[in-house]
Amino acid sequence: MHRFQLSVLLLLVFVITGCGQPKPQDATASPDSALQPTDAGSAKLSTKSTVETAPDTAQPAADTAAAASGPAPLVVTAAEGTAEAAFQQTLVAFQDGRLDAIYDFLPASHQADVEGVVHLFGEKMDGELWSKTFQILAKIANILKTKKSMILKLDIVQKSPRVNAIKPHWDGIAGGIYDVATSEVADVESLKRCDVKRLLSSGSQLLNGMPLPKFGNVSVMTVNSDANSATLSYRESKDGEAIQVEFVKVDGKWMPKSLADGWATTIDDIKSKLKNLPGIVTSIKPQMMQQLEQMNGSIEKMQEAKTPEEFNLAFFPTMLILRFTPMLIEQAMVEAALKSNKGQAIRVEINRELMDADQTKLKEVVLSALGDPTIEYEIIANDGKTRVRFNPVPDGDTVVIILQKHFADADVRHNSETKTILVELK
Repeated sequence: MHRFQLSVLLLLVFVITGCGQPKPQDATASPDSALQPTDAGSAKLSTKSTVETAPDTAQPAADTAAAASGPAPLVVTAAEGTAEAAFQQTLVAFQDGRLDAIYDFLPASHQADVEGVVHLFGEKMDGELWSKTFQILAKIANILKTKKSMILKLDIVQKSPRVNAIKPHWDGIAGGIYDVATSEVADVESLKRCDVKRLLSSGSQLLNGMPLPKFGNVSVMTVNSDANSATLSYRESKDGEAIQVEFVKVDGKWMPKSLADGWATTIDDIKSKLKNLPGIVTSIKPQMMQQLEQMNGSIEKMQEAKTPEEFNLAFFPTMLILRFTPMLIEQAMVEAALKSNKGQAIRVEINRELMDADQTKLKEVVLSALGDPTIEYEIIANDGKTRVRFNPVPDGDTVVIILQKHFADADVRHNSETKTILVELK
């Protein structure tokens, strides 16, 4: 996936997972010292954080110099209105932390799709669970700020190859997390009616002070073009391999052809999954709330720690919860989806973690062969396996035949009682 698509997809992730303006009740909170933005281009926005402050020693100048090294910022050199300019402008907006500018590069119809997805998520998500998650996130931000020196002394942190690059931006990251956690996005009622561009404009302020990538090493040229299509060739470095990508115009805006072609399907897939969200969340809510309560207890112990030893005792249980909870939740969601569609769903378990491209190809092959684009699916790859659910599929034997053709050398077995197909890849 090339840089332009990555930028757009990161934008969508940022929209759905959270950015926003402070809640009205937060407006009177005591402000922290202003967080200084990094040199992220001409569009700089200052921001303040309400995270608790604690004295910390200044970082060595060598750390700041290390973080500042790397590619220079990209500048737009292509003629305005061309696909080449759209490519460069998107990367410049991303390196400057201007998420609202990236959003502007989407066609109006696509912006409406994104806003619809965010509003639908707000309607389907459990408010208590969502708010509790952001309360925990706010506490984590305070830990990052007030226990900074203790965290940086942890062996696991000191051994991290990226710690020196992150140190100069630590307070900015902590402040950004806190601002997100206490913004209007923490309330599902706000998500139901939010203006996505306004949220992204606020989100852009939160990115100031964070180490964003620079794309000065990226070069692009136009191979051929006409009024509605273009082929670009770009390199990620001077000696890098040239990669070609096709662009097309959608409602007057240039987009990668692959992104434009798959947009409707992607949005429909997201909406389909969101329609089933209430039932799935209801099934897994008790487990998730329990995990959040355990994490809250560990975080409070970290906040109360007076010595590195006390902090360590609370830190590692929290890390274990953070590491394993997503896996438990993913598995619970699959089980909940299977249970809610008992008698109609077919489960496929593959003995290998498939890459994203292979997952997409598998989904397209099965849905195309079944001839029903309305079939819902879930794909989760973790713990050395890939688990897939298709629903409704009344005839599991048909799926077996499809999988045997798709995985030519695999051993494909169907357990009709459990409606599970096991795929052993060689």
